[in-house]
Amino acid sequence: MVQGAQQAGLRRRLAARLARNVDLLSRGRAGAVHRGPADLPVGPEAAALSLPRAQAQRPRALSRARGGSSGDRVDRNADCHSFGPARTSHPCVYRGFCVAGCSTNAKQSVLVTWLPRALAAGAEIRDLAMVGRIETRNGRATGVHFRREGEWHFQKARNVVVAGYAIETPRLLLNSANDEFPDGLANSSGMVGRNLMVQLNQAAWGRLEDEVRSYKGPPSLAISEHWNYADSGKDYHGGWCYMSQGPLPISWANTLSRCRGLWGQALLDEMNRANHSVGLKMVGEVLPYPHNRVTLTDETDQYGLPVPRVTYSLGDNEKAMIRHAVDFMDRSLEAVGATERWQEMDDTCHLNGTARMGDDPATSVVDADCRSWDVPNLWLCDGSVFPTVGGVNPSLTIQAIACRTGDRIAELARRGEL
Repeated sequence: MVQGAQQAGLRRRLAARLARNVDLLSRGRAGAVHRGPADLPVGPEAAALSLPRAQAQRPRALSRARGGSSGDRVDRNADCHSFGPARTSHPCVYRGFCVAGCSTNAKQSVLVTWLPRALAAGAEIRDLAMVGRIETRNGRATGVHFRREGEWHFQKARNVVVAGYAIETPRLLLNSANDEFPDGLANSSGMVGRNLMVQLNQAAWGRLEDEVRSYKGPPSLAISEHWNYADSGKDYHGGWCYMSQGPLPISWANTLSRCRGLWGQALLDEMNRANHSVGLKMVGEVLPYPHNRVTLTDETDQYGLPVPRVTYSLGDNEKAMIRHAVDFMDRSLEAVGATERWQEMDDTCHLNGTARMGDDPATSVVDADCRSWDVPNLWLCDGSVFPTVGGVNPSLTIQAIACRTGDRIAELARRGEL
């Protein structure tokens, strides 16, 4: 009963917020066009990013900029916030709780961009639902079985688009095995679940005499992609970017406990100095290894579905990259006078791969349109289709692929080729 009441309350709050965003969208106030700095390669029509006065660089971003000890370029990061010239979206008020959700709707998340557009176009959102299986007949997907409010339902579909990301997408495909596809859907190549790539996310931390207040403002206000392009001194393939950090108090306490073993009074004492902490963190490229994969176990979850088993390890290339990146970030902090420096060595971030795109059905899961080679009306549309992953956040690429896939489905349907 308590869980049901919580879910009902969540639905009411989400519905109210979405309704408000749809109203703003209809009046042209939500989802402004974003434009970045004019010197970035984003096209001739891109205007210079106009930052409001409150968006001036914070101390942690300035520390990152001052610490660029190898001539690397530092850019102000537009993050996921709207500061477009038209000023049609809600302004950022610098609360800093971006990762937990933006109370002013300044963060251009799905909640204020894609979902309002979908609702305005007539889409139906079935929240708090779990898809357990994709049904097929005569080689084509016919719909999905999903559980919602304690019951299983079946939704017919002309096309099925899976966007569960690098763990849940292969899990669903493997869980959907049947007599037609005994090894799982879209898996004639045996590549479903393989080549999992989890980007590197190690960090260097220190303490400054001046207050930094890392939690103020968007988390990564300064970023450098120097090592995505420079190869001097590398003993590994690939690249990485690094950025200033802005952990919220709870996540910072967790990091201190997990990485430094602090607890009790020692943890309290360090938290009392949190305003002086400064850090740099990498997002690093990893190579696709077939043995890094997602499979199914005999254990089942609360829905009776087999849970995924993740098998993953770093290769020599990734270990060399981590050594180089952490050393460089540590020296950058030293350059700005940070003391009591230490390194966070066991963190990871974005997951990619496991249903790779390619031009050969024997070695890939989907084609260039994210269309399954084996099931012509089954589409995969998330980070799982990445054949490789770079040293940057993949979110914009995933969104671009999703938009392109939607366009392709519409165009092929218009031409009667589905």
